[in-house]
Formats: sequence, structure tokens, C-alpha cells
Amino acid sequence: MEGKELTIGIIGLGNMGSAIASALADSDLFKSLCILAHTGEDTRQKAADLANAACSVIPANNLQDLLGQSQVVLICVKPQVLPTLYEGLGKADKGKTLFISIAAGVPLSILEDRLGTGRVVRFMPNIAAKVKKSVTAICLGPSCTKADKTTALAIAESFGSAFPLDERLMPAFIGISGSGIAYIYQFIHAMAEGGCLEGIPYPQSHAICYATMESAVALALGKEGTVAPMELEMKVCSAGGTTIEGVKALEEGGLNGTVIEAVAKTAEKSRKMEDAAKGK
Repeated sequence: MEGKELTIGIIGLGNMGSAIASALADSDLFKSLCILAHTGEDTRQKAADLANAACSVIPANNLQDLLGQSQVVLICVKPQVLPTLYEGLGKADKGKTLFISIAAGVPLSILEDRLGTGRVVRFMPNIAAKVKKSVTAICLGPSCTKADKTTALAIAESFGSAFPLDERLMPAFIGISGSGIAYIYQFIHAMAEGGCLEGIPYPQSHAICYATMESAVALALGKEGTVAPMELEMKVCSAGGTTIEGVKALEEGGLNGTVIEAVAKTAEKSRKMEDAAKGK
């Protein structure tokens, strides 16, 4: 089925589920959305909030109602909640349903086994989905078709950018994006504290740092294509100038090694979560 003929079901209306629902409702890519809260959320209130969106939004009465109306089902609940849904989700029509899970640490093999189908996709978005700037990894199950891949990409790109990856690379992706966004905030905070130390009030200092980060990314993603960070760094560093003094201090403080270790530790934790899900 083409996108305009599809109804997308979304289970879970927490931070990520709500962000994805809002982006899809605004996109006008699909026929309709069918949404269902899991715990602590109000399905009908969320549908009312999205009533003026480009895509029609239908509040489901229960899980079976959602499954009956949806050709694609996004499972937007926490990993520890997912097992409580397997029995109900397993009753879906396997011939027509594509499942997409955003549950961290739950591999495709578990999803396939518990849902009884190979038409499953893993998404790993980040919190910037709230402003349609998420960076999302996509891992496709063994029975996914070309149409399934097209649909999955369209959904992910409605709330940001999408990167299809082999599942073995998911822990690394989490290290540089899913969790990596927090490292960037920490770096900006440290920069802002430095500005504060030198006399700029902290609120103004962090505003300057955010603007600097934005300008750096815009320069790196210029009209001529992506430029390697080191190439840009060397353009900023004048011989005997101020910038090279700061870069030297970062290198002496072990910035590169610390960041690499942070990514490695995050990836290691992600692999442990997947092993635990597999019962290893």
C-alpha cells in the first residue's frame, strides 16, 4: 500500500510517542493516525490536541481496535513495558502489519520471536524528535520489503533525519547519537561556565555557546557538502593565535580520549541490555 492509503498506529503517548505522533500528524504523508495511550496518558485528549493537524487522528478504544485499523504499528513504550504487550500485539494480522519498535536494547530477534513475524523494524530516535530534528537509526527485519523500508524511512524523516544501519552497529549509533546528544549539552555547559568564569553572565554565555554550535554545524554542512571537522578546525586555528592555545588545552586535558571512551562505554551498556533481553 502507498503512504496515502496507510493508517499508522501509535502505542504509547509519552515524550517520544507524542513527539512522533505530532510530527506524523503534521506531515500529511499518510491517510490517518490511530493512537492509543498506554499508562498515565489520555488518548482522547491527545487526539483532541492534534485535531487541527494535516492528517486525521483517531483515538483507539483499546489495543485490538488499534490493530484492526492500522497497517503500520509504532510501539513507543519503554523496554520494560514491552513484554506486557506481546500477547495482544501477537493477535495482529501478520499479513498486513508492519511493526516498528523504539524500545532501546530490544533486538530484532526478540521482536520477531515475540510478535511472530519478520516484518519488524527497530528505530533508535533521540529526544530532538520534539522539534523534528531527531537523528534516527533504522534496522530492518529479515522479512521487510522494499515498500516497508520506504514507509519506515518516511516515518523517521517526518521527525528528523534517518540512517539505515546493520543492527550490529546500533550500540555504536546509540553512543554517538541516542546518548551522544547529552555529551554535546555537557560540552556546551562547560563552555558556558568558561565564559562565566571570564565575566560573561551564565545565561548570556550559554546563549552564545548555543549560537556558536549552530554556526559550526552550518559551516560543516555547507552548500558544497559535508566538510571533515579537522579540516575546519585547522582553518580556525591561526599560527600562534588564540584558538590553537585553546585546542592545545583540550588535547592536554584528554578531550578526545574521554569522548571516545564515553561512546565506547555507552555502546558496551547497550550491548549488555541486548544480551539481557536475549537471556544471555
